[in-house]
Amino acid sequence: MRIVSYEITPVRAGPNGAELRVILHVEGGADGFEVRGVLHGPRCEGIQTIEIGHPIRAGIVWIAEPVSATSDRPYHYAGVAELWSGGEKSDEVAITVQFKGRR
Repeated sequence: MRIVSYEITPVRAGPNGAELRVILHVEGGADGFEVRGVLHGPRCEGIQTIEIGHPIRAGIVWIAEPVSATSDRPYHYAGVAELWSGGEKSDEVAITVQFKGRR
């Protein structure tokens, strides 16, 4: 199995936390696989942050108190989503997500 694309959709989000679903689109539309991985962040070029690893389990990741991006501080979370089937990792893809802030 091979990942052809991904999407990250909010399940619920607010200032206290965000629950996100990581969806992997697989070559041939296969099913019966598990999505694992990790998102690290927040990150922002030129700004020192304390990054936390947020595990992706069964396609869901929880980020407590997410940091929103603004035009002058484009914070984001980056990591890897893994495609698992039958107890083995089949593929992985680099992922990134950003929470849009207001100014």
